[in-house]
Amino acid sequence: MPRRIIELDARMDAKLILSRNLRLLRDHHPRDWKWSYKEIARRSGGRVSAKTVGNMINEVGDTRIDNVDAIASVFGLRAWHLLMPHLFSDATSETNVVRLYNAYIQATPDGRRHIERVAEREAEFQNAAKSGEKISPSSNGNSPLSAS
Repeated sequence: MPRRIIELDARMDAKLILSRNLRLLRDHHPRDWKWSYKEIARRSGGRVSAKTVGNMINEVGDTRIDNVDAIASVFGLRAWHLLMPHLFSDATSETNVVRLYNAYIQATPDGRRHIERVAEREAEFQNAAKSGEKISPSSNGNSPLSAS
């Protein structure tokens, strides 16, 4: 299944982000078991109830961070992943995200700028490919994109 990114405004309410991310994970996770609220609660080791799962998905009430962490663990993630505005549908392991984050925080300021440039160029490349723009290598350090 191709990676699907939920495009959310970074200023969105945390409840809405959590709800959309949980729906995304439920809808795009391998279907080796039924993703009911009750089953997600069971797979959390009983740390949350089915009602709590439903409340998170339906944006009802206040959510405790330890409950978010319990639900995240069901999907092999951490609580902070479920609060990221741009969670992708194949986020079934925290390994790559954590590795990238750790590399970023351990990098020098120049190293961080390089990581940011690489990420920005990859995003530009993907956006251009989606819109049909011609991609050309940059020799002057500017954006590698050129209009077709």
